[in-house]
Amino acid sequence: MEKEFKYEIAFSFLERDEALAYEINDKIKGRIQTFIYSKNQKKLVGADGEEVFSKVFREESRIVVVLYRDGWGKTPWTRIEETAIRGRAYDEGYDFTVFIPLDKPPQAPKYLPKTRIWFAIDHYGVEALPAILETRVQEFGGRIKKESAVEIAEKIKKEEQFKSEKQIFFDSEKGKQEAHSQIEIIWRLVEDQFNQLNAVHSVFGNAKKSPLLLQQKAYYYVYSMDLTLAFEWYSPYRNSLNKSSLTISIYSGLKGVQYPNGYGPSVVSQAVYDFDYDMNKEYRWTNKALESEGYSNEKSC
Repeated sequence: MEKEFKYEIAFSFLERDEALAYEINDKIKGRIQTFIYSKNQKKLVGADGEEVFSKVFREESRIVVVLYRDGWGKTPWTRIEETAIRGRAYDEGYDFTVFIPLDKPPQAPKYLPKTRIWFAIDHYGVEALPAILETRVQEFGGRIKKESAVEIAEKIKKEEQFKSEKQIFFDSEKGKQEAHSQIEIIWRLVEDQFNQLNAVHSVFGNAKKSPLLLQQKAYYYVYSMDLTLAFEWYSPYRNSLNKSSLTISIYSGLKGVQYPNGYGPSVVSQAVYDFDYDMNKEYRWTNKALESEGYSNEKSC
């Protein structure tokens, strides 16, 4: 008799890869029962998180998909998930897993058998994943629900409505104000971190920020010796988020300080983010260079 599973697929990932997990999940959720922690938070409130997570990845999921990059297995939640996965693999082998390396160059955990094939997302792309995951589920005795023409049409309609509503929101004063509210949250989180670190050791010299008005630019600079951690918001239109961006940089030198002879600090590292939200109306910041990588304010800081 085939074993029954609560979930066909459970996703394990670092917080920075949550947007990618949602993107993959949205492509298969109508046909496959899946588990993503953030989608199940309300169900898990009051439960013993370690016990629940361990059970999901060790017993309750037919297939486990790991969005793997350096650091996975080292955070509190992914450590629990990794322990459950390895414990299950001790009894069953690793055939129930699908590892998707995200680092460049791609790498898999050292303990993963060399015979295990992992999915090269850079080569095949996200679009190829649904068919591969559905095949793996079927190989392990799972069944894929066939969507009717009506269900497919409803899904397409919902996606089109979401895109349209989001565009209207981003081209409105309300959208601009919400983006500013999220920027203010970042400002407060940065200030809290700055004060907490300085309370332990005065590693940072000082900080400087501009008022966040409906102006084109705003910034928050945190100085440490000859380095600057800079958060720079640019939004050229009063009632629209078109061409808006949040740039987070580390400068070698003091940003915002006038240097002689026109010289200024040089960029050590930099990432540019768009204000965005998903179909669950959860606000996030999406990396312009890596569109599948998104962060909420709490996860960003």
